[in-house]
Amino acid sequence: MKISRDYRSEKTKLIRVTIEAENNKIKYIEIHGDFFIYPEDSLKEIENSLKGLTLEENVVRQRLKALFDKMNIVAIGLSPEDLTKAIVGADS
Repeated sequence: MKISRDYRSEKTKLIRVTIEAENNKIKYIEIHGDFFIYPEDSLKEIENSLKGLTLEENVVRQRLKALFDKMNIVAIGLSPEDLTKAIVGADS
């Protein structure tokens, strides 16, 4: 199953995700949008770390929060919570 989703919140202009999922698990994910992230290669690291993960809000949120902390990610226009909602489709 292929999912393309645009998400907007008060803090973000746009987060666009494209996901290929099988049996409710992420096989492929691509994240784009109107945000800045540092270190720059952390976005690819986030995408890679989400592969194989179950598309459940709490699971995705915990993984993203852990990655942001572990990698000391600084993001403008992108939070782990907003990215979680964009991925799982919550509040969209």
